[in-house]
Order: sequence, then structure tokens, then C-alpha cells
Amino acid sequence: MLSAALTCSACGAAGESKNFAKKPTTDCLRVEDPLSSRSLLKAGACDHNNFKVVKTAAILKPGTYCGGILINNKAFLTFEPGQYIIKDGIIRSRNSGAPSGEGVSFYFTGKDSRFVFDGTSEIDLKAPEDGPMAGILFFQDPASALGTVFEISSKRAANLLGTTYIPSATLLMRAKN
Repeated sequence: MLSAALTCSACGAAGESKNFAKKPTTDCLRVEDPLSSRSLLKAGACDHNNFKVVKTAAILKPGTYCGGILINNKAFLTFEPGQYIIKDGIIRSRNSGAPSGEGVSFYFTGKDSRFVFDGTSEIDLKAPEDGPMAGILFFQDPASALGTVFEISSKRAANLLGTTYIPSATLLMRAKN
């Protein structure tokens, strides 16, 4: 269920009414991009390539993660506070993976950069309250190709606190009862 003080779209919304705590407003006026003046993060050299956590617990430090991050088979991954640049890859949580972190932000840039949280994932992520990414949990590079799909299929994504900014993508939420 999507629960927000206001869900407002200029392009409509799809899904059963039971999937929304409050009915989305679907005739909102288009507005100029409110985050277009935000400074973009720079993806430097890769700190990690194709990072994986499987069947264990791990703590991750901020940095540039090329090829994505896989949280798999009941793995618990705690993100330390800071900025995570995901370059040319996916943050994927599956098979009861559990990503968590407070004061974290994720910047997606490059080919196929996005997140996919499957139906068994347990997600608990909170954006920073100050600094260059204050209030922003997920930020897609505005120069990204159109058509990318960011996906949340889990009913256990109760805490995703912060702005999700994906200007050239679709947010697909399809948790089932």
C-alpha cells in the first residue's frame, strides 16, 4: 500500500484503490522540474564492482558502486550514512534480502541504473536530514535514458523515507496481498 500525505500525478495512476492509503490526485498541473537546479554528484572511479552480499550480514560504506549491488538469500546489508553512487548497475534485493540504513542517499547514473526490490525483501532506508542530498533517498541522473523501471514488489517496504526523484523513469509498485 502506498501511504503518503499527498500523491499527485499529472499523468494518472494505475492500480486498485486498496493499494493506496489515500486516493491519488491524478489531474495535477505539470510543473517545472523542482530539482533541476540540484547539483549532480560525480561518479568517480569505482570503489566496488558488482558488489554482492549473500547469506550473511555486511556493512557498506558510501562510495561509487559500479555494476550494482546484490542483496540475496537472507542477507542483511546495512548502509552507513552517506552518498552511494550506483553506476551502470542495479541495487537488487531478492530472496529475503534486507537493505537498511539511516542518513543514506542513492544516486543512479549510467546504463540500466535503478533499484529492484522483490516481494520477499525487507527494506528500511531513510534519507539524510542535511548535506547535499538532504531529504533525497533516490535520485536518478536527469540525463538517463527514458524507459527505466524502478521496482518495489515487497509488502515489507514500510520505511522508505525521503524523496524518490526519477525524472525519466517509471516507479512500479506491485506488492500483492
